[in-house]
Amino acid sequence: MPSQVGFRKAGDVEIDGVRCHPLRWFRFSWAQTIKTGGQELYRDLILNNLANISVGASFTHRHLIGQIAQKSNKPIPIESLPETLDGKIGARGQTIFGFPGDHIDRIASNYESLWWWISARGLNMGAVAPPSPRISKFDQLAGRLMFQARPQRLSNGRLPLEEYRKIATALDEARFKPLGHLEGRSRKQLAEWNQKHPRQAVHSFCKSLEMDAAPAGLSFLRRGVQKRLHRAESRWKRTSELSPN
Repeated sequence: MPSQVGFRKAGDVEIDGVRCHPLRWFRFSWAQTIKTGGQELYRDLILNNLANISVGASFTHRHLIGQIAQKSNKPIPIESLPETLDGKIGARGQTIFGFPGDHIDRIASNYESLWWWISARGLNMGAVAPPSPRISKFDQLAGRLMFQARPQRLSNGRLPLEEYRKIATALDEARFKPLGHLEGRSRKQLAEWNQKHPRQAVHSFCKSLEMDAAPAGLSFLRRGVQKRLHRAESRWKRTSELSPN
């Protein structure tokens, strides 16, 4: 298994100023992409590619995937697709515009236990075991989101604050609370702060990162949250059998 995870380069292609962002994908298998050597194709054909096609009525998902792969700006080779994709038929025509990964992930989400990944030979879809449940639900979600944000890291290896904010929003939507998931000194300090300052109590991850104008007593919080997210990523990678970076 490779010792370096090759997802550092962010997409250069933009739509209305927005680049391809894998945080929205829930059926893409990073582990399979690494195991099958698909990092380079992933960067070139998924992060840096656009699809703009139309298909007629009565199409199957297999046909739709094939059209996305063939008619994207950069054609995406297909290695393997399951027979189950023949079972879904669209009653009306459909127009596809945007990043191929968004549409492929949306199609995979129609099927139970169907995942997609990029190998050295191209696009694959099939059943893949999800990350081990031996870690907490918080670490499963936060760790996966941190790992998926790797393409957005800067040249110094740091993640931009905006990426942390996106992850914080997802954690808040999942109803995780900082006090329930921070660890060590950070958790103790936040508990004491919330008790002493109930009107300024912090109960969300988004608020935890908005510390530019925060009272001095909360100066520890942003750093504490960032450290906790990195620990979640490390735990998620270990249970997902991903090599450390």
